[in-house]
Amino acid sequence: MVYFIHKAENPLGKGELNPAQRVVISTRGGPKEARYVADHLGLKNVHPDTIIKHRVFDDDEYLATFQTKRCLDEDGQEFARYLLNYYPDAERFIEETYAEQGGIELLNTYSARPDDEQYPVLLQRVRERYQARFGFGLEGMVVYITHTLSNHLSVQDLAWRIGTLAETAKQNGASAVVLLAYSLPYGAQERGVHDLEHKRMQDEESRRRYDGQGKTLQTFFKHLITKGVDSVVFPHAHALKETMQIAEEVNEWYRPMYEQALRTGSTDRHHIKPVHLDLAPIIGSFFTQKGENILELDLSNSGKRILFLSPDAGARGFVKAVRKKSGLKNSSLATMSKRRDRTGKVVMLKLKDVEGLENGLDNMQVLVFDDAIRSGGTMQRNIEVLRGVYKGDMRRDERLLGTPERVLIYATRTNFTHKAVDVLSSKSIDGIVITNSDARGFTNFGMLEHKTLQIYINFMMATAAKCLERGEDPNRVLTPEFIRENDLLKVDLPHGLRHHRGNKGYHYM
Repeated sequence: MVYFIHKAENPLGKGELNPAQRVVISTRGGPKEARYVADHLGLKNVHPDTIIKHRVFDDDEYLATFQTKRCLDEDGQEFARYLLNYYPDAERFIEETYAEQGGIELLNTYSARPDDEQYPVLLQRVRERYQARFGFGLEGMVVYITHTLSNHLSVQDLAWRIGTLAETAKQNGASAVVLLAYSLPYGAQERGVHDLEHKRMQDEESRRRYDGQGKTLQTFFKHLITKGVDSVVFPHAHALKETMQIAEEVNEWYRPMYEQALRTGSTDRHHIKPVHLDLAPIIGSFFTQKGENILELDLSNSGKRILFLSPDAGARGFVKAVRKKSGLKNSSLATMSKRRDRTGKVVMLKLKDVEGLENGLDNMQVLVFDDAIRSGGTMQRNIEVLRGVYKGDMRRDERLLGTPERVLIYATRTNFTHKAVDVLSSKSIDGIVITNSDARGFTNFGMLEHKTLQIYINFMMATAAKCLERGEDPNRVLTPEFIRENDLLKVDLPHGLRHHRGNKGYHYM
C-alpha cells in the first residue's frame, strides 16, 4: 500500500485568512477557551463543539472524528462550506446556477444561516450530477488546536491527543495545523544531562540529578513535528531561550524530511515554527488600568510606592518588561537572590539588580511575579521573609528592612493544588492574580476565592493566530495601546472578591 500524502502550499504567512478557511477545535469537549478563540477568529462560538467528535471507547482508546461530512446530510447546512471538498467538480455548476445568490459564496451563507430550507435542494442537485470523494474534508483549511490543561486528563493524555488531532487533520487534507498551547507541555523540562553549556548544568551534582532522565520538552517538539503541527503559539515560556533553541535543533534534525516535503508539496512538512507570546503588555496594562479599583493599589506619583519584585534571576526579564509596559516610571524594581550554605540550605534572602527602593519596604506595595506556581511553598516562604514573619533562621538583606503595606503575587499559570491553596491562604499574601493559561486555576482556588482574580488571554491567542497568518510578530501588534484602544483587557473576579471589593461588571472573554 502506497503512503498517501496530501499536497498543498503552507498558507501561513501569506495573508490573513477568511474565517471560512479556519477550523478551531479543542483537545476535548467542554473548555470555553476554544469557543472564545473561535469567536475572535470570526467563527460561531459553538464551532469547536460541532466540528469535531471526541470518542473514548470502553477499552479507553481515543478516536477523533472531524464532522465535515455532515455537509452531505440534508440537515447539514451548518457544514455547507465543506461541500466542495466532497464535490470539487461541482464548483462551476454552483457558481453558474446560483450566480444571483452569490455562487459558491452561498455555501458560506448556508453555514452562517443553518435554518435555510434551500440547502437540501442544492445538495440534491449536486448529488444527481457528481460523485462524492472522501478523505478531503479539511482541504484548504487551517486547523487551530487550542490546548488547555484539564482536571480529568493528564498532561500526557492531552499531549497524545494533540498529536492524534494534528495527524487526523492532515490525513483529511488540512493545509496547516497550528497548536495554540495556553500552557506548553513540559516547558520546565528544557535541559538534559548532555547540555553541558547550560548555566544550570555546570556542576557535578546537577548532572547527577539529571542522569537517567530525558529532555522531555525536546521529546514533545519531536512529537509535534512528526504529527504534522506547523506552528505552536505559547505564552510566557518558562525558559524562552532554551525553548526556541530546542525547536531549532529539532527542525535541523528533521531537515532532510522537510526538504523532501518541499520537493513533493506534501503537507507533512516536518518543520515547526515556534511563536512566543509576550504577556508583559497585558499584565502591565492590567495593573495600571485596574490596579487601583480592584487591588487597592496606590499608583499615584507614577507608582512611587510600587515595587516590582522578581523571585529569582530567571523571572527578572519578564518582571522588568511588565514594569516598563505599566508606565509606572517611579516604581522600584528588584530581584530576590538566595544565599545558601555548604549543605545547600538557604540562609539569607538578598536583593540584587535594585532600582529605586531607597527607603526599604516600609509602606511599599510589593508585586511578586513568576511564570508558574506549583506547591506555592517557595513563594510563601519568600513573602513571609519580606513581611518579617518567617519563623525559620533565614536572614534578610538590609534593603528588605521595614514592613510592606501590601504584597500581591502574580503567576501566569497554576492549577492550585491542595497544598498550594493551603500555603497561599497565608495572611502574608494580600492578593493573587493569574491568567487562564492554566484553565484549572480558576476552578481549584477553593479558600482563595476572596483574593484571587483571573486575566483572560483568549484574544491574545486569537490575535497571535491572525498575525501568524499575515506573517507578523504578534508581540509588535499586542502593545498596551492596542489592548486599550480595542478594549481587550478582560478580567474575571470570583464571587468572594467581587463581594469584598464591591466591584461589578468584570467578566471573562
